[in-house]
Amino acid sequence: MSISGVEIWERQDGNPLLWLAMAGVALAAHLGLLHLGLAAYQAQIAIPDDVRPETKIIATALQVAGTESPPPPLLEATPVAPAAPEQLTVESLQPSPAVSQTLSAAVATTSAVETVETLAAPTTAPPSAEITATSQAPATSSPVATAAPVAPVAATQAPVLSQPGVAPAPAAPQQAIQSVQVDVVQNDEAVEVATLDAPTITGVEEASPTAEPAPPPAIPQPPAPLPELATSLPPPPSDLEEDQAGVASANAPEQTTEEAKETYDTVLDFLRSFDGGPCFAALPVLAEDGAFRFETFANSRADLGRFRQALEVETGTLPGTVMKPVSDAQCQALPFVTKAARYPEFQLYFDIATRDIPSGETLSGKLGNTSGGFVSLLLIDDEGVVQDLGSFLKFRPGYAGFDIPMTLKGSPVETQQLLMALSTRSRLKTLQTISGQPAADFFQRLAVEILLQGGGEDVALVAFSVR
Repeated sequence: MSISGVEIWERQDGNPLLWLAMAGVALAAHLGLLHLGLAAYQAQIAIPDDVRPETKIIATALQVAGTESPPPPLLEATPVAPAAPEQLTVESLQPSPAVSQTLSAAVATTSAVETVETLAAPTTAPPSAEITATSQAPATSSPVATAAPVAPVAATQAPVLSQPGVAPAPAAPQQAIQSVQVDVVQNDEAVEVATLDAPTITGVEEASPTAEPAPPPAIPQPPAPLPELATSLPPPPSDLEEDQAGVASANAPEQTTEEAKETYDTVLDFLRSFDGGPCFAALPVLAEDGAFRFETFANSRADLGRFRQALEVETGTLPGTVMKPVSDAQCQALPFVTKAARYPEFQLYFDIATRDIPSGETLSGKLGNTSGGFVSLLLIDDEGVVQDLGSFLKFRPGYAGFDIPMTLKGSPVETQQLLMALSTRSRLKTLQTISGQPAADFFQRLAVEILLQGGGEDVALVAFSVR
């Protein structure tokens, strides 16, 4: 009997274990042949004895101040046996001591030059002066000795006013900053920090001292005749003149304490019903000694003359009265005064010995009736820029003194400088942030802060000039 091919295939397929055994034998034979082939291939490759791994370090030359240094020669590391390449360490790759010294010298030179440039940049500088630093590069890559630190120049900067205007000057004359030299080690060159002299004040000429001739001997004069008694009332307002300080020079009679108080009340009643316009402010006050003081400000002398005529019809000639015209920019500060809840009945006042300050001199005075509040001091220059001068105040029981150096810059100006004092419920926090702004913006923001405190501010205002 014969068995067909189909039957034989069905018999073999019916036994899966036989197929798995045949596949395993084939895989083992294949892996064995592959292993034998790799072993034969590796046996044919031989490493020559004269081939050694080589490590090279190339140090790039550092260029310092335009001087080119040649790169060091190539350095070869210690040969390593080919049998153990995994035993290479970091020590075998380090350059020789000569290369280390060369690289250290180059790095030290770069650090030293940076130190010189750092010293050349000043931290503080006086106004209107520029300090520039110039340096010379060393000719070689030798290390540069570090210079001793330069002592900073103390510069107490007084408030700066807009031009033309008045700027407080330092209390002591400034001295020129000395040049500082940094010597280079083993080199004839030096690095010099160039400095400029202290700025000079323009528009001020010092009079050269001249010897005054001896006065001639006094010649006895006959006694002057006695003046005739006045038979009329004090001169009309049109005849009144103002001296350099702005005080009416009419022969106003001296007042007792009771008369000064009566004059003060009369002026207050007049001001409560008087409308001087947006650029007007009048501040009467009774000083601590009982004297009557009166500060008046307007945009022109004509406005001041009309106000004085109307006032003296009610009060007569007033003693201690100062009337000053202000600039258009300064007018922006007057509504802040007249809109105060206590206007015109303020208690704070200025006591200044002289209002005509020579350039380079000091404006000295004091504030009276300062008890009970936080006092601030402001300067409003002729261009309306407001600055905080509170740092110049020196407080004493019942008053605060001040000494502010003043220097004229540029051509003389006819307008006045205004000094304002404020007494508030608490310390004003916005003065430092808004200092240096125009009067319109400054007092608008200041009024908001005072309103949040509850109002009730006390104000004093005085005018002075610098020649």
